[in-house]
Amino acid sequence: MPQVFPTYQAHRTRLKVGMPGVGIDLTMAYGTAAIHFKNGTTRDLIKIDGTQEYLSAMRMIADDAQNVRNGMESKTIWLPRRKQKINWRLAREWYRFISEKLSQLRQLISPPVVRTEELPDDWIYTIAAMLSEIKSAALDTLVPPLKYNDVYLTWPDFVAGTGHNYKSRFGLACRLAGLEGIGGNVASSHALKHERTYESDLDAMLVISYNAASLGITLNPPLDGDRDFPWPLRRLVEDGGHAAEHELLQKDPAKYWQEVRGLLRTVIGNETVDYLLLLGSHARDPGLFQAVKDVLEGQPDIDLSILDCYNPAIPHDSQDEDEPLFMLARVASMIARVGMETGFQYCIELPSCIALKEEEDRHSEL
Repeated sequence: MPQVFPTYQAHRTRLKVGMPGVGIDLTMAYGTAAIHFKNGTTRDLIKIDGTQEYLSAMRMIADDAQNVRNGMESKTIWLPRRKQKINWRLAREWYRFISEKLSQLRQLISPPVVRTEELPDDWIYTIAAMLSEIKSAALDTLVPPLKYNDVYLTWPDFVAGTGHNYKSRFGLACRLAGLEGIGGNVASSHALKHERTYESDLDAMLVISYNAASLGITLNPPLDGDRDFPWPLRRLVEDGGHAAEHELLQKDPAKYWQEVRGLLRTVIGNETVDYLLLLGSHARDPGLFQAVKDVLEGQPDIDLSILDCYNPAIPHDSQDEDEPLFMLARVASMIARVGMETGFQYCIELPSCIALKEEEDRHSEL
């Protein structure tokens, strides 16, 4: 049985039964928003292209996350660490500990009083600016306008396995933007929630995000071969050098796509692929489809029908055409809708939950 940790207890008493759910997807290059209503319909709201500052902020997070996966220390530590041991038998130590926690909580609840120079990372304001623009362009234009600001976020895959280092910061960015983050997860986790993944038992899911700023490739294989475990481990590559804008500048496109095929083979290895998810503003690029097709055709025991929904030779309706761009925001909005009634009570993503639990335990021992 997977271990289950209650990670959203603070929201259990804030249920808003019947309210729509708003989902926002933050990618390396842009942000999208969607809303899911009680009757089951989903509406795409907005796509906002990121500024250079936004791209730089996302790249900084991606580089830091890669360093953490390589065994290095994160440069973005949310809570200050204290080296001295605490004697919990002394009342003054309890008083100091509680005072510090209350001070940190007040800073999170009332972000406008936090000066820029006091923020732990500059990128928080940059992410907040993106969220604020999405809110102004989408959430406030609904008719009737939204009477609350609760949103569920999707983060890029490059924070997979390291999200406990950034979760609090994304939440603070939401509050700085006048939003309340009610949870979030990395992009590829939504492949597991996508309705088509429940049609049969799946061994491995390949998730590719292709946009102007980066090429992200994630493989979700089963955990130690356990098909019954609902949240697999991940292999991933986040590569800014093979972004869609770089493809346009190539003097030798054949070499570029050969390198993309090499990245795909590196991530897939000897795994089979049962489900394919293409995301991003350039997910419909014929070159990307051909590269993925070439690699999957060389893998054993793959049902190539998983390519059909992205095959440019097969007609698609407008909703399907927009799916790579808005799919994660759509899924996030559905999760938000359900969460309004369930309270976002549980996290079952074992690797990330354990990491988050360990991080919380470390801070509770300070």
